[in-house]
Amino acid sequence: MQALKGHRKELDRIQDMQTVDCVAVSLAPLKAAAEDHLQRLADTLLLALRRSLVELVSKVEHFAAAGGARLGAM
Repeated sequence: MQALKGHRKELDRIQDMQTVDCVAVSLAPLKAAAEDHLQRLADTLLLALRRSLVELVSKVEHFAAAGGARLGAM
């Protein structure tokens, strides 16, 4: 997530217009597309993290329940 913030800051440093020889080129569409891709990446990372956490919590709950059952059987 820190890397994404760094990339967003780098993207903000890019000027909207760049002059090449005597032609002015707008970089706004490029910046918008890059920002969209970074946002999608962040959303995907958060979703994967959430799924991983839910799976780990489920395993811990199962482990605790099995341990409680064994202790109750003694």
